This record gives sequence, C-alpha cells and structure tokens, in this order.
Amino acid sequence: MTLVFALLPWISAGFLLGRRFRYRDAFAVTAWAGLVAIPGQLLTYLLGWINESMSGVHTGFGVLLPVEDPPSKLMAGLGTFLDQGIGPLALWYVLVLALGAAAVTGGERRRVVLTVGAAWLAVMAVVAVVAGLVAPGA
Repeated sequence: MTLVFALLPWISAGFLLGRRFRYRDAFAVTAWAGLVAIPGQLLTYLLGWINESMSGVHTGFGVLLPVEDPPSKLMAGLGTFLDQGIGPLALWYVLVLALGAAAVTGGERRRVVLTVGAAWLAVMAVVAVVAGLVAPGA
C-alpha cells in the first residue's frame, strides 16, 4: 500500500505544484508518515480485544454512525470515509505526509498541505464508494 499511497504526494506536490519531487522521495516520506498508524493499530486491536470482536470497531468518526446488523451499503461506505478518510488518525497521517512532502520539495507548506489534503479527500471518497458497492447488505 505504501507504493500506491506514495503516488499521492508525488502527483500532488510534484506534478500539480510543479516542484521537483522524485518518486523515491515521495516513497520515503510516505513510509515515514506511515509510522503514525502504529498508535491507531494498537487502539484498534485493543478495542477489538475488549469487545471480543473486530466488527463495529471504529477509531474515527464512524463511531457516530448507528449500529446496523448487517450494515447497509451506505453505512459501510460512510463508515469507511469517516474512519479512514477524515478521522483524527487519518488527518494526523495526511498532515505528516503533507508536511514531509513540503519539507522535501521546499514548497510552501500551506499550498502543499491543501493540495495533498484535497487529493486525499478525493481518493478516500472513491475508496468509500467502492467499499459501499462491494459491502454485503441491502
């Protein structure tokens, strides 16, 4: 996944903003930014262990959704977007990714953060739609 997610800062900071940014540098930034996922994974496993099930475990804003058994396609897609798209841990990852890209490219931080953030939201919206389409349910 790191290989795929490295395309996000590479295209947004390198191509859209016109900065010199090699894919190798984007991969390094993405790999280092991926370390912020460790507390999220630990929290997810801890919540799963406490609940004795991984179903219904949310570490983002997906916890605000009503519990449906089985979840509908809309709730599955919305839960994906709220957890992995705009949840606190996801925003932390995107911020570290964008700040790393800004540091490596030498670009203006505000522009890089806005560009990478907008690209992240677009990609996560597509991921949420696909998750909703392939989810079992009504």
